[in-house]
Amino acid sequence: MVSEQMNLPGVSEISPEHTVTQSNDLIMSRQDLTIQERRIIYAFASLIHKEDNDFKIHRVKVKDIADILGIQTKNYYRKVQNIVLGLQQKGAYIQKEKSELYVNWVASSEYFHGQGCVELEFSQKMKPYLLELKQRFTPFKLRNVLRLRSEYSMRMYELLKKDEFRHQVSYSIPELRQLLNIEEGKYEPYANFKNRILKKAQEELENYTDLTFSYVEIKEGRKVAALTFAIQPNDKYVENAIEENDNNEIIQLLITYGIDEKQAKKLLTEHEKDKVIRNIEHIASQNENQFHNLAGALIDAIRKDYAASQTLPFESSIADIEYEKKSLPEPKMAELIVKDLIKKYSGNNSGPIPKWMVEDELERRLNEEGYSNEELETVKNHWLPYLTK
Repeated sequence: MVSEQMNLPGVSEISPEHTVTQSNDLIMSRQDLTIQERRIIYAFASLIHKEDNDFKIHRVKVKDIADILGIQTKNYYRKVQNIVLGLQQKGAYIQKEKSELYVNWVASSEYFHGQGCVELEFSQKMKPYLLELKQRFTPFKLRNVLRLRSEYSMRMYELLKKDEFRHQVSYSIPELRQLLNIEEGKYEPYANFKNRILKKAQEELENYTDLTFSYVEIKEGRKVAALTFAIQPNDKYVENAIEENDNNEIIQLLITYGIDEKQAKKLLTEHEKDKVIRNIEHIASQNENQFHNLAGALIDAIRKDYAASQTLPFESSIADIEYEKKSLPEPKMAELIVKDLIKKYSGNNSGPIPKWMVEDELERRLNEEGYSNEELETVKNHWLPYLTK
């Protein structure tokens, strides 16, 4: 990808091993980037260092950008220039607490014709979403997205990567279509959306990235109204990546919890990899709102190995679940969540876990599905006996 020509002074090299880090608010914003524009954004975002407190203007060889974009023609210089000019007109709609911000990605671009280089400058209002991120952010290696062939697959990757540590996330069909910037009437009916977008993203993410996903269709009558995605690490990819990059994938995951890189590396030096991973999963399974300091809670969990000492033995099984459907709101969704919790904790037999841990997770996931307080109490009263007996 990187040009084989001699490096010029002040020219930044783009590496697939660089890390792209974005705030979750930016990931959840409405965007209208093409696949080529998104690759450029990812490439320049990967040049940002975690210690940067302002945007630096990076000069990159146009040939290197053409390689990233897959442009092999002789007039690649003009094509890259046209794509960058189009990118300067693009922005993101970011929902804030009391307002909605529309911000352009790029403030300026400058070409150095004698050197065959281009400089890009991010807009200053992008600073809170790309710089000095301490919480609610998502990092990933640039190599995960460079080989994806669909803008929808790229977008699906970062949307799912954001919730990888939770192992699942749900979106209504209208919400997902908006996040993917699919205009009304396109890829309809749902079967078309499923075949053209979801199945292709599944295939591409499994072949080229560090995660895979499956999903359950949530129906209202005969209509698919929402999707619940189960997010799993791509074992065949992650094992090689971790081996080759000195545990860098785990370090990046620890960083998403607010642990600085130095501390993350120290944890991996002092504790076995399996111990670190199971305690990340242990903290991810709980309600984050109960922790005043999420990073501190995870560090403490790893050091004391809470995942090994506080597990929940379930004597109940999925086959034990019985309920009166008419008495519960959206029983299929409640059943789906409970089955997932039983599956998640079944087989752990090293001691009981506090009831509140399961109760909080059940409550959190029901809240995410839009249950009212009254409905939530009805479901909890019905299902908790199956989760704690």
